[in-house]
Amino acid sequence: PEDLPDALTRAEPYLVHRPLSLREQLPLGDLTWSESHFTLDDPPVLHRALSLERLPPFTRPDFVMGVQFKTSTPFRLVATFVAGDKEKLTERLIRKRNVAHAQAAGIVRDVAANVAFNEYERVLETMLTNDQRVFSASTYAIVDGADHAALDRITRELKDAFSDGGSALTTESGRQLAAFLAKLPGKGAGAPRA
Repeated sequence: PEDLPDALTRAEPYLVHRPLSLREQLPLGDLTWSESHFTLDDPPVLHRALSLERLPPFTRPDFVMGVQFKTSTPFRLVATFVAGDKEKLTERLIRKRNVAHAQAAGIVRDVAANVAFNEYERVLETMLTNDQRVFSASTYAIVDGADHAALDRITRELKDAFSDGGSALTTESGRQLAAFLAKLPGKGAGAPRA
């Protein structure tokens, strides 16, 4: 262009640098993903994200240790806790409570709506009287394997081990990239399951 600064001549490169967003950086790195797994590292290694779908009935500190001893391959467990905006959450809970109340008080009694209404009432009362916060928690297990057969084997092992403890893991189908991003620091709020 004609308005180059005096310090630059036309023979020198004229570059504009800006930081790339994470989405712009992903295609430039070693990360690729599909519906059921993602490939990471150099040389590439197959990985899979499994999300905790159901908590065990009794959560003990040694639960994860017990799961680890039941599997033949180590795995990474990533748990994220996020405190949301209290005012927005209160507004959303009040709306849900009002909808549940309207359904429960209809001509035909809706038992599920009545139960939901009572639960929302208890949560709101606890939040408002005791100044409590509600946290969203997401837990992911990340496994890796040398090939697809090894990845499927450790996935089955891990699901069985968690199932023996009364909880359930599920493979994130179609959301492997979102699950990978959720396990990065500060990304827990965007987890597919919370």
